Amino acid sequence: MFLFASADPSAAVEAPDSFKLNRVKFNGVQKVSKNELSKTLVSRTPLWWKIWIPKPVLSMEDLEGDLLRIKQFYKDYGFYHAEVTCQTRILGGGEVEDKDNSTGKEKPDAAKQLPLVNVTFNISEGRPVLITRLEVKVAPPKENLNPQAFVDALALKTGQVFEAPRYREDKKNIQKRLANRGYPFAKLSGSVRINTAANLAEVLFTIDPRRQHTFGKVTILENQAKVKEIVVRRAITFKKGDAYSADQVEKSQRNLFNLDVFRQAVIQPVEPEPDAEAVPMNVELKAKKRQNVRLGVGFGTEDGFRIKGAWAYRNLWGWAGKLSLNGKRSDLIESIYADYTQPYFMSARNILSSTGGFEREKFPSYTNRKVFLNAAIGRRFAKYWNWSNAYNLEVNDLENIKIFDQEELEALLTEKDYFISSIQTGLTYDTTDNIKNPQKGNVVSFSLEWAAGILGSELDYLKPSLELRRYQPIAGKLILAGRFRFDIIESDDPLPIFKRLFLGGSNTVRGYEYQKLPPLAENGNPLGGQSSTNANLELRHPLYKKLSGVVFLDAGLVDLKAFEYDIGEMRYSWGGGIRYHTIVGPLRLDIGYKLNPAERDKTNDRWRIHLSIGEAF
Repeated sequence: MFLFASADPSAAVEAPDSFKLNRVKFNGVQKVSKNELSKTLVSRTPLWWKIWIPKPVLSMEDLEGDLLRIKQFYKDYGFYHAEVTCQTRILGGGEVEDKDNSTGKEKPDAAKQLPLVNVTFNISEGRPVLITRLEVKVAPPKENLNPQAFVDALALKTGQVFEAPRYREDKKNIQKRLANRGYPFAKLSGSVRINTAANLAEVLFTIDPRRQHTFGKVTILENQAKVKEIVVRRAITFKKGDAYSADQVEKSQRNLFNLDVFRQAVIQPVEPEPDAEAVPMNVELKAKKRQNVRLGVGFGTEDGFRIKGAWAYRNLWGWAGKLSLNGKRSDLIESIYADYTQPYFMSARNILSSTGGFEREKFPSYTNRKVFLNAAIGRRFAKYWNWSNAYNLEVNDLENIKIFDQEELEALLTEKDYFISSIQTGLTYDTTDNIKNPQKGNVVSFSLEWAAGILGSELDYLKPSLELRRYQPIAGKLILAGRFRFDIIESDDPLPIFKRLFLGGSNTVRGYEYQKLPPLAENGNPLGGQSSTNANLELRHPLYKKLSGVVFLDAGLVDLKAFEYDIGEMRYSWGGGIRYHTIVGPLRLDIGYKLNPAERDKTNDRWRIHLSIGEAF
């Protein structure tokens, strides 16, 4: 069924022996992806914005080969009667090709001039082949292998078009399902009978499960990184005697790779003797370089030009820990700090981290210098649940308060130096499917910070926070995303401005500048408060390739006192934006509009543009 299509004499191509390709056009493509089809062809032009890439030089043989590739592509997607012809149009003039692409040598003067050609592929798709029978057989039968359950899990469905890529993917998925049920060495065969006259297909998968297995002895064959064996074994999620599961093997490999010590981590089963139940497992590890240096630059409308550098040393003391020295600078924050992370601390579920350094904050209402040190331990105690507990020390030097009205200053603690000692704890429930660009799932996060004289702190306060997030597909690729967040900081004494709560900016209420949600001082700088509420609602939808668009509605409220919320003072904004998705997260451009600005703010510009990286939430 996968034989390459033979040439069709009626589809002969008339074109110069050699030419420059100017443009490719498809007519008649309706049932398959035009983008995926074009990727299989030699006749491809660079994207319009890649002006530095020259137009490709092709031959008549290249076009004839593309006719065969188009027919084969259509066969792969169930269209066995697709017909394709090619038209070429030579444009006026030509371009000079000074060198031979294959040799790099100068061409003779007579051979330098190549015509510029537009190519059009005309396609008649014809009727597709539909699946009339889909069956999975297990021979010999096994009680824990239900053939119908395998059929129900297939991507191929009766009545749908037969697609070879889905057929191949189904074979892989069946093999994985068998391995997850303890049959890693099961034999699987597949056959497809296609009646091209009636456009019908019958698909049959036959499984010989062989023996059901458990995990056997785990042997570490190679460990170039010299990570202690106890750390490697903590990363492996299965034990000797457990039922064999391919998912557990994959999870263990990810755990080892995520240690950021190995450039390769492979766990492979060794086929046992015919009558043996336990499957020996071999682990092979190849080390990364122990040191690395990173440098990054960026720009955002809030923090301006930013630069960050880091030096890291992996596998400190052989426990897979990582020590790094970091520095960053932006219009908002300048910092130098060191951090150490120890995975699998005392247990496979624990992670230990510590950070210390210097930071200078330059925010709209104040400038503050801070020396800090904290240590935290996190524990994953269930599939979606994480708990953390930390101890924090910091010395703050309040350089400048940019609020000048004496009455407004009286509500703030305006001494110069503050020593803070606090305990922080947090609990998170997270079922989202992607940390950078979630499409579905929920997040519930609660945190609590307590600073008190009994801990040696010069400030006493209690700071609880609660955040709820939901990502819900609602129609096709349309995603509804929502967030609701409460923050409170409660103290019997006035609080310094650097411990107060602020809203406004690219991640909270996008109609406002960074931290500029009221209440504001007489000079227009934010006063902050002891209670804040932030709600966001977004509709997200892909637009073209890596581009997607959003429309949003934001709401925010900051109150000067703790546990007080005057809903009548809630500020709203709405707007839209675009995202360009990259490996480090989406590049984000949002435009927000104030719906109900405060009276004193109505004369100001109600539009706000935000450029940043990462989703707002």
